[in-house]
Amino acid sequence: TNVRLIVLKPVEVERTVELSGELPSASTYAEFMAGTPDFSFAISVRLFAAPKAGYLPELYRRWGVEDDEALAAWLDDEIDLAAADLRASIVSSAEGLLSLDEAELAGVVAARHPALDVRGVSVVSSRVPDLGLYEEARRLYAAYMQAYRASVEPALADASATAAGEQVRMESLARYGELLERYPGLIDYLAIEAGIAPRPRVIQSAGN
Repeated sequence: TNVRLIVLKPVEVERTVELSGELPSASTYAEFMAGTPDFSFAISVRLFAAPKAGYLPELYRRWGVEDDEALAAWLDDEIDLAAADLRASIVSSAEGLLSLDEAELAGVVAARHPALDVRGVSVVSSRVPDLGLYEEARRLYAAYMQAYRASVEPALADASATAAGEQVRMESLARYGELLERYPGLIDYLAIEAGIAPRPRVIQSAGN
């Protein structure tokens, strides 16, 4: 009477992971190569897994798994998480896209999901770009940008200095204008300093 017997039938399930996209800045780099090479990829990977028998008591304690329906629901969620990790592992680097070692990928999933008995990872189809050509295109783009900056930055610096000087001059003129508006007699003073005859004064008679 102190023992409760729970019978579970672990079953194997599978998930297919579809990956597609292109390498970082692929379209930009492709413009620097003859023929505009394609740096996109499309990969299909299938994951097979089942619950580990040794983890069934833990699943009961932690998740309340006590029948086949609950076990199937847990397995669906867990293999979805495993498929997401598999996807992230493949696209984490350009090298990961190219290697696609099935045993290595299975090991990644098993390490992250110890309750799963990973029974296999199978690469169904794979279309990947030429990584050597991609790296060459990236180097060409970097060299172009370096040369562009070297030629453009001095001109930009000169233009910036000229604009700053013109701005200072405009501000100075604006301040002179405000000062002369307040003290119009300064115009004659500045004219005399510059050796220019002052403005003739207009004398109005008392009768006007």
